[in-house]
Amino acid sequence: MHLNSLDWRAWVNSRDWPKLIHLLSHQVNFNEVIHYALPILKNDNQLLHIAAYFGRADVVEALLKTPDIEVHSANKNGYTPLHAACRLGKEKVVKVLLNYKGQNPEADIGLTREHPTSKSTPLHEACNAGYDGVVKVLLDYKGLNPEADIGLTREHSESKNTPLHVACIAGNDGVVKVLLDYQRLYPKADVGLAKIHANIPNTPLYEACIVGHDGVVKVLLDYKGQHPKADIGLTREHPTSKSTPLHVACYMGKEKVVKLLLNYKRQNFAADIELIREHPTSKNTPLHEACIAGHDGVVKVLLDYKVQNPEANIGLFREHSESKTTPLHAACIGGHDGVVKLLLVYKGQHPNADIGLIRERLTHKTTPLHAACRLGKEKVVKVLLDYKGQHPEANIGLIREHLIYKNTPLHEACTSGHDSVVKVLLDYKRQHPNADIGLTREHSTNKNSLLHEACVAGHDGVVKALLDYQGQYPDANIGLIREHSTHKNTPLHVACGLGKEKVVKVLLEYKGQHPNADIGLTRENSTSKNTPLFEACVAGHDGVVKVLLDYKRQYPEAGIGLSREHSTHMYTPLHEACSVAHYGVVKVLLDYKGQHPNVDIGLFREHSISKNTPLHEASVAGHDGVVKILLDYKGQYPESDIGLTREHSTNKTTPLHAACNLGKEKVVKVLMDYKGQYPEADIGLAKMHAIVSNTPLHEACIDGHDDVVKVLLDYKGQHPNADIGLIREHSKSKNTPLHGACIAGHDGVVNVLLNYKELHPNADIGLTMKNSNTKNTPLHAACSLGKEKVVKVLLDYLSTHPIDSIRLFSKEFGRSPLILARKYKHKIVVALILKWKGIELVSTKDKIGVFFTKK
Repeated sequence: MHLNSLDWRAWVNSRDWPKLIHLLSHQVNFNEVIHYALPILKNDNQLLHIAAYFGRADVVEALLKTPDIEVHSANKNGYTPLHAACRLGKEKVVKVLLNYKGQNPEADIGLTREHPTSKSTPLHEACNAGYDGVVKVLLDYKGLNPEADIGLTREHSESKNTPLHVACIAGNDGVVKVLLDYQRLYPKADVGLAKIHANIPNTPLYEACIVGHDGVVKVLLDYKGQHPKADIGLTREHPTSKSTPLHVACYMGKEKVVKLLLNYKRQNFAADIELIREHPTSKNTPLHEACIAGHDGVVKVLLDYKVQNPEANIGLFREHSESKTTPLHAACIGGHDGVVKLLLVYKGQHPNADIGLIRERLTHKTTPLHAACRLGKEKVVKVLLDYKGQHPEANIGLIREHLIYKNTPLHEACTSGHDSVVKVLLDYKRQHPNADIGLTREHSTNKNSLLHEACVAGHDGVVKALLDYQGQYPDANIGLIREHSTHKNTPLHVACGLGKEKVVKVLLEYKGQHPNADIGLTRENSTSKNTPLFEACVAGHDGVVKVLLDYKRQYPEAGIGLSREHSTHMYTPLHEACSVAHYGVVKVLLDYKGQHPNVDIGLFREHSISKNTPLHEASVAGHDGVVKILLDYKGQYPESDIGLTREHSTNKTTPLHAACNLGKEKVVKVLMDYKGQYPEADIGLAKMHAIVSNTPLHEACIDGHDDVVKVLLDYKGQHPNADIGLIREHSKSKNTPLHGACIAGHDGVVNVLLNYKELHPNADIGLTMKNSNTKNTPLHAACSLGKEKVVKVLLDYLSTHPIDSIRLFSKEFGRSPLILARKYKHKIVVALILKWKGIELVSTKDKIGVFFTKK
């Protein structure tokens, strides 16, 4: 940049400071500009700031000779010339300003003035920026002028940092050294060496340890070494966190800091750095802290110190006073393989050293290997096994049973579902074929093999790892068809019974890859006699059933026991699912049947003992959901036979008869809905029972199932031409359904029939119909038998239907209902008729009969 090309003189004359500062920043001929500007701007404080900013001590010195110069004035950014010089490391300018102060004691140069925004004093600025030369100039001034205040231990008004705190936090070891040199020269001076920060509250040493400023820590420790009585807070607990400097450095992973503290300890053997001190809250020693946090660098430093100082106690196998973990336990639990490796390397180099390799944790009773296997720390497990491989005689507790729950490490991994750990253990077995990892070992309490454990818990990844090993080593025994010694389940049985479909899928995939392998696909449990498919159907695990059927679809010749009868209770899988209402299972089986029409799933097979078809089973048990699934299938595949009107070979009931007889109104409704959807379908709606001669409606009326009767009548209401046998006479007793309900005293059924009559006035429910044997109407029958509740329902109805009332109380049917009730001494029925509000109506028509009975 050439000055001649710029109108810089105009900028000086107009005091255009931004352009001038920009000009001077680009290394133009500074002297020429200043020489021109000085006479013009000598009384302008801005020029003093510019000279301080650019470190021109000569210009500052010249300006300070100007009368009335305001040395302490701040520019628009809030900086005094001293602030600017300290902040930018312009020590010569600082020196000139301090000399000026020395010659003019009353002058204010802003020596302890806070910046309006940052709140820093000039000394704070220099300490934060790391300008040890500036700090030294300020301290030299303080040395020459002991009464002068340079803010040596002044707390920052917001952050509360002293200058020493600031330097330690920023890692400016040169500044720290200058401050400590001053302390050395002036022992009575206070630089805040052990001062606790007002907010945090950290000492300077603590600050440096947290952040990991090893240079600062070294300076502080060197000072301590030279001045043993000096307090730098080496063993001081933090008032809040309770950590010592060594604790915090270990916890934060500041290995260089830890190394410096240990070197100090080595050089000053009697010095206390709290090497094995328990943290008062967490109870961790420094080594515990590093192991828990996984700071292998710190652990290495501590172990190196132990190697160099064998008698030193670093708490290598010390149990935590609460959790009872050793450092090795802590590292294994945390999954810090780097730390574990370091501890094992140390053990390898020092065979007699105790690192707690097979030590049981006092509370949980886990060894380090147990803990790593249980928590899925595969990298840690690998490190332990690598150590075992290098030191075959070493005991790492490879097949050791847990003291309480008896798991081996491999059991732990299988039970917890850590397939990556299982793979690591199996890889070790591959590399060391003679090694015992407990592969075929039964759990001494629950008797589970490893494969059983994984199947029970549904850990398909573990199962796959074990099967892959079996596939690679066919002679290996992983207990693929081993029966549990107590409950006799194979692994496949267990997985099917517990609904572990992913596990079942893995086992079947293995079978597909190894056709000659036996996984117990159709094997009966020697106690329950269930096949795996039965187990899944009994428990309602439709997902498992689907997996088995998918396998069958893929391998049509494979036997899975699809229509096999249970050897004890003789159910097929479909019977089982229908009897216990496992809708999902029934649907899956039917979906499979739909896709494979020629496959036999026992769709209409009679049970060899109960003689029920699957539809009978569901109808008898009232499983309307199952019935609907079967009917939906029938709707989808009309030619299929689900035994819709099939008579039971013993009791001769159709499914509808059975549902009506047992009061399964939801089942009846599903059947009626199906009939409504498929009008041509035969569900045996008016079919007479082959033995008792009842229609379904008769069954419901005789047995008092008013809800069933209502379902049948609702259907009749929607389909007026349908024949439900509403007035059909029984072939022997000659009772209509209404007769049957009245004789049996089922007032609820009678009420339902009368309500239907009310809604459909033209419908004939046989209200005035005579039984062709007894000649009784329903009312006559009820009065003769003393069915007072039925009589009351009928009378309530007749109160609003005079034609029927007059007729029923006339001589048309022989003796009137009242005479019959009187004859058979049914006093309550007599009272009901006499109190009935229709009595006058009928007495007018039939005075002789009524009055005769009144006398």
